[in-house]
Amino acid sequence: MALIAYTSGTTGVPKGCVHTHGGIQSAISSVRAAVGIAAADVVLVTLPLYHVTGMQTSMNVPLDAGATLVLAEKWNAAAAAQLIETHRVTRWRSIATMIRDFVELPNIGAFDLSSLNAIGGGGAAVPLGLHARIREITSLDYQEGFGMTEAMGATHMNRAGAPRPGSIGRLVEGVDAFVISTETDLPLPVGEEGELVVAGAQLFSGYFGREDETNRSHLQIDGRRYFRTGDIGHVDEDGYYFITDRRKRMINVSGLKVWPAEVEQVIMLHPDVAEACVVAADDLRQGEMVRAIIVLKAAVSRDGMAEELTCWCRENLSAYKIPRLIEFRDALPRTATGKTDWKALQQQVSAEPPASR
Repeated sequence: MALIAYTSGTTGVPKGCVHTHGGIQSAISSVRAAVGIAAADVVLVTLPLYHVTGMQTSMNVPLDAGATLVLAEKWNAAAAAQLIETHRVTRWRSIATMIRDFVELPNIGAFDLSSLNAIGGGGAAVPLGLHARIREITSLDYQEGFGMTEAMGATHMNRAGAPRPGSIGRLVEGVDAFVISTETDLPLPVGEEGELVVAGAQLFSGYFGREDETNRSHLQIDGRRYFRTGDIGHVDEDGYYFITDRRKRMINVSGLKVWPAEVEQVIMLHPDVAEACVVAADDLRQGEMVRAIIVLKAAVSRDGMAEELTCWCRENLSAYKIPRLIEFRDALPRTATGKTDWKALQQQVSAEPPASR
């Protein structure tokens, strides 16, 4: 065992992904081969290094290549642009929110970005319009990738010179994948949508202390163990993969995972709340944001309650988990078994135009 990297499960309880030295090195080598980084490169580091993506693409991979790291103290688009100009940065991995902030700087044209020769990232899909803006500002294609804590980084990446906007790219070296039927678990042909499963030396050995959950998250295909990613997508005839939906009920806020159950539990602890359901709302900047739909207890006035509940959440949750929108209703929809019908609420919210703030 070399590392236990924690992720969240479907209930919102963190799970420790056990990684070996060999698995971590395999992930480093596969990404290094995919991006073509060299000792002469200068890498801008803006991603948190406690997160697997930052740890690998912004630290371990560059160090393995002997490249130079330029560490940003915290995220600030103008500061990042200045660091690129000052240190002649050649490579930068980010997330969609960061690159959007960067290219939308009012004075972005005042910075010399000519040293950049490769930019990319993951965590959340980059809209096609943003791809165009990135190319307009940098003259470079933004190379999207896809990975997870269980894989110790990327399993798919777009390559320089052959990116496909909207795709998570092709498999990195040493990783195999299938798109399987969500009903039969059998591999599907090219173009058909199903759940993405992956295998490779870089995959974790299991969830720490959770053997049953480890077994449930894997399946055997042709005698090899594959990990169920929980993501729905398809692969095209050229080997590019596309993620079109998520099987798990997870909200993706700028690449950070928010589990609705955790937020609901915090809201329900407030003495004036009777019921709460948390769903994802589209957001032009962050991809998704947290939206809470709440039923207050009888005789409780709605006046000022949105502000009060926001403060309540701020005291009990990380900043990115705090609901950006709070809506009050007299009742929540129910399923036939009497449970809150969160799917119906999610469909209603998804039909609304995305927020732009």
